[in-house]
Amino acid sequence: MRLLPRSMSSLVALGFVIAAMPLAIALLMAISALDRVTQYSDSLLHDSILITRLGEQLRGDIRAMEISARDFVDYGNEAELRNFYEQLDQAIAVLRAIDVAGLDSAFGQEVVEVEQALTRARDAWTGALERGEALTTGLEVVGHAGVSAEEMLQAGTAALRIGEAELEDAVRNAQRTVLIVVGALIPLSVALFFGLTTLINRPVRRAREAIRELGRGRHDHPVRIHYPEEMSELGETLDWLRLRLANLEADKERFMRHVTHELKTPLATLKEGVQLLADGYLGAIPTEKRELVRILQEASEDLETLILRLLSYAEWRMERRQDKPGWQALEPLLEEASEASAVAVRARRLLIRREQQGEFIYGRRIALAELFDNLLTNAIKHAPEGSVIIVSACTRPADDDEEEGNTVCEITVRDHGPGVPDAEKERIFQPFARGSASIESAVRGTGLGLAIVAETVRELNGEVYVEDAEPGARFVLRWPARGLPPATLTPQSQEAPDGQNPAD
Repeated sequence: MRLLPRSMSSLVALGFVIAAMPLAIALLMAISALDRVTQYSDSLLHDSILITRLGEQLRGDIRAMEISARDFVDYGNEAELRNFYEQLDQAIAVLRAIDVAGLDSAFGQEVVEVEQALTRARDAWTGALERGEALTTGLEVVGHAGVSAEEMLQAGTAALRIGEAELEDAVRNAQRTVLIVVGALIPLSVALFFGLTTLINRPVRRAREAIRELGRGRHDHPVRIHYPEEMSELGETLDWLRLRLANLEADKERFMRHVTHELKTPLATLKEGVQLLADGYLGAIPTEKRELVRILQEASEDLETLILRLLSYAEWRMERRQDKPGWQALEPLLEEASEASAVAVRARRLLIRREQQGEFIYGRRIALAELFDNLLTNAIKHAPEGSVIIVSACTRPADDDEEEGNTVCEITVRDHGPGVPDAEKERIFQPFARGSASIESAVRGTGLGLAIVAETVRELNGEVYVEDAEPGARFVLRWPARGLPPATLTPQSQEAPDGQNPAD
């Protein structure tokens, strides 16, 4: 880590530079290969133009030299003799220019031989003139020089063809080099890009996980982000927030315990006084006042129930935090919820019909038990006497357009009561929220049951809503679960360590 920059901006800049380096190397190597091909092509073009231009000039000079030599032999014109020597000098100058150009080595040797042939032609011609001999031999030597020049030009053309073939090979080699470089360095660049992206995203992912943990009310694990500096500062802030939320949570639970405990003493006195009134301790109660005493007794009992629930709230949350998620056997959960509501069901002559698909459901066992209990209790409170309550639970493979995961858990509870007005469908899942007078006229409650249901489903990254069943209401709960439920499980809960899905 010491070799890396400390700030996030510098790390991102370094990442782009490192990821771009293989691409830059590939580009430079490709440019180098193409530059070599271009240079070779330019050289070949230059040689081709030079041989063509000088070759035509040499061919013309030698032809003119032969004509001047024959005219001098036939007519003895001194001007033709001067033309012969001038054209011979020009031909030798052209050959030297070709030799200086430094073309192919084999071709250079041909040039030297032609120059030597022209030199012999001059010597033979000059010697014959000086000795007064016939110039027939000199003409033959000049003719042989012309033949040598033609052979030299043909050799130059052959050298150009060889150069063209070599140029084609050079182009193919350049293409091969570019393909090899691209095939090797671009994957390396992509690998470096993803590696550096992972390095950069790791602290961001850690911060996101920490925020999710805080949102789920889990304050046990410290937030530690060591690199880079900005994310380290963010980690310190999140850890401060974690401690602050943990303290606030502890203060809230402590306050609730103390307040509810203090309320129990005056409540006990109130209940005892009401009971004494009901028993006639202060004398017989007139008939018109007995209803008031009954209302006081029911109110004191409701108040005691509410205080007891508030008193156990902190303990309930502690149990939920210690409860680990896993695949739970579904049948025992449904049986427990049914048995807990058996008295209320018999008293209201209700029928609970269970529709179960699958043997397991994913979540925390205590939370799932409370979820079934609260949903069933809510349905019983609003169901008309003698009606049917339908409880459906299933575990099915996820569709493509649903939440991430291999499995979807779904629970629906339908009653035949008055239903939930549209204005109440969102609010009833809030803590201590109770329905309007139209649906609560004959029902008493604390307003916590559906809030607990919503909190449980949100912890599972799911959704909960209520819809019209006509008549009645249907509560729908749906959440994802990674992996698939096991083929066989014992009735005891199968827990996953550290809150992980055992099917992952």
